[in-house]
Amino acid sequence: MGVAFGSWAGTPPVEQILVSPGGRHVAFVAARKKDLWKTIWLAGTDGAKVQDLLPESLSEAFGSPGVRAVALGQWLTDRALVFEQRCGTGCLSLHTVDVVSGAYSNLCVAQVDRGIHWGPSGRAIVEGHLGEISMVDADRAMPGSRKPPSDCRRVLEGCRVIEGKATGRWYSFNDWSPDGKHVLLTRHTCEALDVAALDPGDLVLWRVGEMSCTDLASSASLATFRRKNDGVSPCGFNVMAYRLRPARRFVAGKTASAPTRRV
Repeated sequence: MGVAFGSWAGTPPVEQILVSPGGRHVAFVAARKKDLWKTIWLAGTDGAKVQDLLPESLSEAFGSPGVRAVALGQWLTDRALVFEQRCGTGCLSLHTVDVVSGAYSNLCVAQVDRGIHWGPSGRAIVEGHLGEISMVDADRAMPGSRKPPSDCRRVLEGCRVIEGKATGRWYSFNDWSPDGKHVLLTRHTCEALDVAALDPGDLVLWRVGEMSCTDLASSASLATFRRKNDGVSPCGFNVMAYRLRPARRFVAGKTASAPTRRV
């Protein structure tokens, strides 16, 4: 997408351009000319009326020593934008801003090892320290709070390290279901924490809000949801598992052989 910005107080390079769902706004990351701090900018899709969403007046709430490290998360609506700020090694502080009213909200702080994965309805899965899974829920934001956000809500425990040895299970993210009610994960043994590429793990289905998973298949390396026309399958979708062995298709509790391929 090419956008020509009008007069603004920033300086190239421009990073992470995100267009709002309704196509009214463009958000991006760039440094301010004045102090070279990274900040989040908002403009119309015509490049006009560029404004700093994290101005100096908010430096106490969204500041850090030296050069600030910020990034865009995703648009939740046409006016609600998630953004991230580094708060240490592997630490991300998550916030939202209403780009129309200018109101800010705190979401939570996450120790991110592998990534944050946004799904439908303003929720995100965090792949955290030692393979734990945490949840970000935009509905639980604290509007206007200047207090540091609390930790993201842990939903599945990762490895435990006892006397230098990792035990238990850890999880990696595969896919959100289109309705946002289920998540496909791969469960690994903690003994294979450092050699994940050699451990295909087990495919499991997690229902949002529960504290346990349903086993789907062993030796699964990757999986994704696919919409099913007749709606008769787990969660109303086809689940395709990608395995070291030939893949299998899960439909209404039964399996059928299928070649290993992405669909």
